[in-house]
Amino acid sequence: MPHFIHLERIEVPANRQRRDFDAAALEELRTSIQETQFGLQHPIVVRQGAQPGAFLLVSGERRLRAIRDIYELGGEFRHAGAAVPAGQVPVVDLGELDPIDAFEAELEENIRRDDLTVMERATATANLFELRTAQASRDGKPVPAASDIA
Repeated sequence: MPHFIHLERIEVPANRQRRDFDAAALEELRTSIQETQFGLQHPIVVRQGAQPGAFLLVSGERRLRAIRDIYELGGEFRHAGAAVPAGQVPVVDLGELDPIDAFEAELEENIRRDDLTVMERATATANLFELRTAQASRDGKPVPAASDIA
């Protein structure tokens, strides 16, 4: 169930999979969120950050950027048909999420919503392989094959 948190409490990790953001597509998304009757269709997905009250972005960076632009331009928007309080963002909090699960959720979001570039996807897949290899070693399980990850 979504709830609202202040925009400034959401930290975007530096190691995000997506690096390229098309300005025209972000503008189109901002306009869609701001001007349609229902506004933002899907809340941002976050998990608990290291500090109390802090959250790390799991998925929805394009939506978060669009919302940030709306607020910077003095605008407002709706979520599920209801007005969003100024400076707030609707979120789904996944709580204490394992880093591998968070990485996979981000990858899934990127592929489903607006596919990654070839280089972003290759880097993300390599990073996921490294994470799963470390997890298998830690848990005393067989190391996955690269083909299992791809």
